[in-house]
Amino acid sequence: MNDKATDLHLPAERPGADGYSYRMPNFKAGSRLLFQGDSITDMKWGRDQSDRNHYLGHSYVYLIAARLGVDMPSAQLDVYNRGMSGHTVADLRKRWQTDAIDMKPDLLSILIGTNDAGQGVRPDAFESDYRYILDASVEANRNLRLVLLDPFVVRSGQLKNEDEWTSRRSAIDKLGHIVAHLAKDYSAVHIKLQVIFDIAAASCHKDTSS
Repeated sequence: MNDKATDLHLPAERPGADGYSYRMPNFKAGSRLLFQGDSITDMKWGRDQSDRNHYLGHSYVYLIAARLGVDMPSAQLDVYNRGMSGHTVADLRKRWQTDAIDMKPDLLSILIGTNDAGQGVRPDAFESDYRYILDASVEANRNLRLVLLDPFVVRSGQLKNEDEWTSRRSAIDKLGHIVAHLAKDYSAVHIKLQVIFDIAAASCHKDTSS
């Protein structure tokens, strides 16, 4: 699967407006992209799949589909959102056959873990269920491309409390380490979301008075 993971970063010509410098993915025409996760992915995607104008919801799934639709329209990518608000990785496992395997994706993106951390799910249980869904996915499609995103937390709301923040951040970091190992084991693209949000938060809180 290493070659498939690497393919996601192949450089290509990108049409469109200036200011975007990312390298274009290499997809065959009609590739199916499936995004899985919890509420961060869900964002009220329309359960009426016949309504193609609203079915992706308002999360990063919609933004990615829109960007790729502009930059590589000839690929005619088939994008699906199956995030479910409140779900843990154990919940994903329960619905995996219907909401992942049966959909036959060419690329599978998974962002899960914030509810696991909030509910005190043990790291070993998190890893076991995560490996189960990855094993099942790879078994169904040996050419499947995988993208695994770290769970993340930001210091807002009740997490402004120091004790709450320390506890939640510790739980998130433990799950993030597991996702990093899984990404390596399954030759997946690994998106370090907690690092990205840490940098963004630090930038937002810089003293701009000078």
